[in-house]
Amino acid sequence: QKAVDGLRIDAQCYMMLTDAYGVPIQTVDGFLRLPSPVVSSLCSDANPAGFLVNQATKCIRSVSVGKCGNIQAVSMLFYINSSILVNITVQSVVIQSLNGMRTLLNSKDVLRHPMILDEMCMNVVLGVSYHITYTDAGEIIEAAASFVLGAVNKEALSVQQSFEISFTQVNTKPVPLSGNPGYVAGLPVRAGFKPQRYPFPIASTNAYGQLTILQSTSNQDCLAAQGGRTPVLFGYNMISGCKLRVTAAVKCQPLTQALLDLLKGQSFPEYVASFGNSQAENVHDWVPIIHLQNSEQVKVSSTQGLCSRS
Repeated sequence: QKAVDGLRIDAQCYMMLTDAYGVPIQTVDGFLRLPSPVVSSLCSDANPAGFLVNQATKCIRSVSVGKCGNIQAVSMLFYINSSILVNITVQSVVIQSLNGMRTLLNSKDVLRHPMILDEMCMNVVLGVSYHITYTDAGEIIEAAASFVLGAVNKEALSVQQSFEISFTQVNTKPVPLSGNPGYVAGLPVRAGFKPQRYPFPIASTNAYGQLTILQSTSNQDCLAAQGGRTPVLFGYNMISGCKLRVTAAVKCQPLTQALLDLLKGQSFPEYVASFGNSQAENVHDWVPIIHLQNSEQVKVSSTQGLCSRS
């Protein structure tokens, strides 16, 4: 992707993610703007984008076709023109016609300015989507913007604009949704964990942020299992397990913990999402996982530490 000269995000290291959540993303001349309605439905450009806070806003922008070339907030340049340290690259540009048809431009590095043509204002910004990539140390290393441009006829006094911002940690994949908002039967139950002092649950360390169980086969040996997992699907009862063969002399304490770790898997999540589209920052959309002990469990003999059932 070729960077358009201009807007760059300050690549300062937001090193403590617990403290950096929601902190405005700084630029040399202020903050990265994410316009939003404040008192009325009109756009306010005073709303800063917060680090790690996924947001989506819509607002109304006053326009005048005769002056569209002088209205900064309807120009691409307004959203990528500030002197900062990490270039914001233009990821894509989509042109929307008056009847709503959209066409993706092949060239991403062409800066299109608003212009008057046939009594219409062309190349007006209708939507901007920012995507920010950061490291596990909290350093912003990449920023991209996708634009939707459209036309405004001379009768129009205003235009609706939409803005989004999302964040992805480097070398990870965005977590797919399992419904919007409710779960769809057959899609994975989403899960996450909350590190100490972290302000909200985040996706679990498995590939897609899902609640998983051991992927069992008919002849699977517990001690030979290599961690194969399968997602828990919403609306489906599931059962899993493995076979364990031991001699009477096997010590129970280390074996019990090894089996528990195998069944739970690495980094077992602490929360499940209430909805298929629950966002990490919405704390009340996550339900804690409660661990219940089965009445029939493996115990350690008080005399020799050998396995026995109760």
